[in-house]
Amino acid sequence: MARSWTEPERRHLRTLLAGQRWPLAALAALLAATTASVLSGPALIGMGVDGALAHGGHAGLYLAAGLYLAISIAGWLATVVQLRLFGRITERFLLRLREAAFEHLLGRSPAYFEATPSGTLITRLTADVEAVATFFRTGLIPLVTNVIVLLATMVFMAALSPSLFAIVFVCVGPIAAGLFVVFLRRSRRAYDVARLRISDAMGVLSEGVAGIAVVRAFGAEERQRRHFDEANDAQVGALTKANRIGAQFAAVVDFAGVAAFVPVLAGGAWLYAGHHVSIGTVVAFVVYVSAVFDPVQQIGQFLGQATSARSAFASLVGLLEVRDALDRCGTGAAVPARGAVVLRTVGFGYPRGDREVLSGFDLEVPAGQRVALVGRSGAGKTRSPG
Repeated sequence: MARSWTEPERRHLRTLLAGQRWPLAALAALLAATTASVLSGPALIGMGVDGALAHGGHAGLYLAAGLYLAISIAGWLATVVQLRLFGRITERFLLRLREAAFEHLLGRSPAYFEATPSGTLITRLTADVEAVATFFRTGLIPLVTNVIVLLATMVFMAALSPSLFAIVFVCVGPIAAGLFVVFLRRSRRAYDVARLRISDAMGVLSEGVAGIAVVRAFGAEERQRRHFDEANDAQVGALTKANRIGAQFAAVVDFAGVAAFVPVLAGGAWLYAGHHVSIGTVVAFVVYVSAVFDPVQQIGQFLGQATSARSAFASLVGLLEVRDALDRCGTGAAVPARGAVVLRTVGFGYPRGDREVLSGFDLEVPAGQRVALVGRSGAGKTRSPG
């Protein structure tokens, strides 16, 4: 089943979408208009067939074709405006997400970066942001559109012939719903694991590249290579499993789409014989059923992206919710961000020691410079050898 949204995730989502209420409302209206243009086709075809059979001419078909053409052109124009508007909303959302993540990291203390692997942070700012961006740019609109098309198609079918819709729904609905629930549960687990494996591989890669001088100095190239190969193989295996689940779902949906014609044709013939539906209604149902499984197929395809993006967004929210010692100290105790560091007559000793290690120590570090304490092993860099 779909993972429920946590309060921090909802809060950050509202923040990232702040000021977008009217663009989102306009986008919803455009989605409704494009969906109506898509679904009007089968109903117009059925009306044209019934008109031709009733009056023995082609005027009804010509009228239906003309109306369908006009509606299709209007739907195309609405789609163009919809995509342009959605592009602006998406890029603003992603810009805010990247800025929020980077700004939050800038406020963390050095202790946080010492305790957190650099590969994890790089994964959050690159792979996770890219997963969210990919879904927003290529998957969100098709997913939402196909969900609306699927629901609206069932409404259209129920309005066209409640009895024929009941036959089709009883025969196909429970099976399709069961398959969908199983797919959601399996794909969620698979993509959660895949995100973890991607993070592991990215961490090994980034840390290996950053520390390549150390790796080569100690002759650890082969060990590092094995480490990366293990992480890379685990990532490939996790993604392969996730893709296999999607392929299995697609194959089952294709079969269900073919099998759904049986109750439509059988039920349509029975109802037509009893004068409960017209030939045009049966034809419209055949077109609707042939088209209704395409949205299901598309939903299954983009749900993989959605699940991956959902896991990535949860990881990013986890990063944005990180608090450390610097936050607890408050801004008044923070180390100055600029200027020299000056120490005067500093003393230092260990709690159990009987003498000071440092006494009257002075140090001045100009702004922009670094100071390192160096020496051979055992010289006393960590503590006094005495």
